[in-house]
Amino acid sequence: MSFIQELSTLADSFPTIEVEYEDLIGMPFQSGGRVAAGDAGTDCAGVVLEIYRRAGLGLPDPGNDGAAIFTFASLLESVADATALFDIVNIRRESNHLAVLVQYGTILSATRSQGVYAAQLKNYRRLAGIEFWRVKDACLP
Repeated sequence: MSFIQELSTLADSFPTIEVEYEDLIGMPFQSGGRVAAGDAGTDCAGVVLEIYRRAGLGLPDPGNDGAAIFTFASLLESVADATALFDIVNIRRESNHLAVLVQYGTILSATRSQGVYAAQLKNYRRLAGIEFWRVKDACLP
């Protein structure tokens, strides 16, 4: 099954699926770490990938190259704000720090200093350079 076909199977439920994420909070930061691989920690891209995996939607893994996170950019569209579950937030463009909306107004991410954490999106909206992305409707039927 192709990646686009996998997206298509979630057309009706993808925006409203809720996933458990509380068990990730407090996990240590590990550059290139991936929860699904059984690593002891994860990075911010790993958090996004894990939340999508738990929702039944795999995204391409950019590996340990922060700039490669944009390899799946053709599946995403820029939106004005993160308002739908699983919207991806690029908090600081220059360092490609990613987070994912797991509840209305709540994002999940990971940093070296905090490990995996949940935060209120409103605390980040005022930052310069913040971007919001969503899986394109064109990828869904």
